[in-house]
Amino acid sequence: MRVFMICCFLIMGCATDPDGKGASTGQAVEERQSGESRDECLRSIRRARNDARGGLYRLYLYRDERHDERFSRFLVEYLRARYGIELIMYGDDDASGRDRCYSNEMEKIIMNTFGPGILSEAEQEAREIFNPTGR
Repeated sequence: MRVFMICCFLIMGCATDPDGKGASTGQAVEERQSGESRDECLRSIRRARNDARGGLYRLYLYRDERHDERFSRFLVEYLRARYGIELIMYGDDDASGRDRCYSNEMEKIIMNTFGPGILSEAEQEAREIFNPTGR
């Protein structure tokens, strides 16, 4: 039975990193491509987990500005007030890679804590409150 479980983990790609610190092999490779070293990435993952245990949910988003500035500010405040999620937005042009490992881990934690559709649902709720007439 143990051999079967080990084979399943290996086949599914769920084997942990060589240090046994919790990041999957694929995750470590992806995160190193983000600009952070492997050790920095692992520290960021641990920091995200510790923050979440302490009730701090901080999410860094990297993408082009999808919203006008007023709605972006409203969305940040809405997520903080309604769900206790601190949202920090960066554009895609932010090539520093800072906090990507932290944010990737925190996004997984938030999805597990609040549900898989929390961010899109919260954005829709915020839109309805921000623009109740639908204009």
